[in-house]
Amino acid sequence: MFSGESQEIQVSSKDKKIEKMTVSGGAKKPMAIFYGSNTGTCEALAQTLANAASGHGYSARVAALDSATDSLPRGEPVVVITASYEGEPPDNAAHFMQWLQNLKGSEIEGVQYAVFGCGHRKSNPSSHLRLSNLLSLQATPFQFVAAISAP
Repeated sequence: MFSGESQEIQVSSKDKKIEKMTVSGGAKKPMAIFYGSNTGTCEALAQTLANAASGHGYSARVAALDSATDSLPRGEPVVVITASYEGEPPDNAAHFMQWLQNLKGSEIEGVQYAVFGCGHRKSNPSSHLRLSNLLSLQATPFQFVAAISAP
């Protein structure tokens, strides 16, 4: 297959359903997806998004939000999917939030990000808003639309 060409392939899943997918030639664009989760829900959403992104020309890597401390990537979309627990970040996002709150200068300038806050509609969204506000001080939000259906 040549760069720029696309080809339709058929994929067989475990339950023997046949799905058609279009695969474009050429290198995929990088994407970083970070999650904060105590129960695994946001991690599962991050994996689902990474799988979906692959079909749209991205090579997405998934990691816990704390792994992005001191190293948010530039030159690629950064998606943050996180829950909040009574306004506090999940265990695997606490170091990242602390680092973000103590940034000085332009340490994350040039980072393009989107934040997906996950939780019950009656939960306290302050952790999501704080994360988004802190990122927006130096980084650039991008429009990100995702549809993930729950069973």
